[in-house]
Amino acid sequence: MRRVHCYKEFRGVWSGVLLARKEARALEALAARLDEATGNERVLALQAVFTRDPGQAHAVLSPRFSPPSPRAGGFIYDSLHVLMRDIHDDGRAHWGTTRGWFAADPRWMAQCEAWTTLPDDRSAWGEREAQGIVELAARLRKRT
Repeated sequence: MRRVHCYKEFRGVWSGVLLARKEARALEALAARLDEATGNERVLALQAVFTRDPGQAHAVLSPRFSPPSPRAGGFIYDSLHVLMRDIHDDGRAHWGTTRGWFAADPRWMAQCEAWTTLPDDRSAWGEREAQGIVELAARLRKRT
């Protein structure tokens, strides 16, 4: 069990290093793990998708947002968190310019508008994720 945990830690650390380098091959490798990754590793893969081409991120990610399921809810929730990091760092607004991930594609604003009022059957998304999606989408709409 410890070996598996160490491997995941190792993979997570190297994923962060690859993301920081912003080289095309490194970003491709991280983005390719999007469907297998979970937790922090999925967040790094999402960041790679946005860093690689912010204008195409919506097209790459939107098929993973439906149909309503806990997995789709997780993708939405994590994607919104990554978009929020474009505007906030550690809960504080950026002092400098943002990376422009949210502004790169107007479909994100429309998507956030739709996500502020999820269907009544929130259990399809996962109750915790559904509430988080509504709150994050509303905060992103206000900030832009």
